[in-house]
Amino acid sequence: IDHPVQGLLDQLRQCWSSWALKACVKRLQEFHVQRLPPKVCVQIISGLTKAGGPQYALQWFCSARESGMVVNVFMYNAAINACAKSKKWCEALQLMEDMQAQGIPADTITYNAAIS
Repeated sequence: IDHPVQGLLDQLRQCWSSWALKACVKRLQEFHVQRLPPKVCVQIISGLTKAGGPQYALQWFCSARESGMVVNVFMYNAAINACAKSKKWCEALQLMEDMQAQGIPADTITYNAAIS
């Protein structure tokens, strides 16, 4: 992606400590989630989860939804994966129910994330 947040995503991929992760999260908070393209939000949610911060990934997803961003299947999949990594099974199921209520069909990735 070609976006100002790309440098932070690169740093996020190199986070090896909770301190570094928290520093990246703090810098990410400077970006207004509603101004970011959905694809960038998916990368942020996935990056936070992979860096060992699934709780931050879920917070980012919730912020995106609350800001009025149109949440797509890719964002839901990334959030469900974050739930799975943090063993928040009830939240994963709730997100799947939310998807259904929003008319967003689950796909293979959704189900794989939910059962992982």
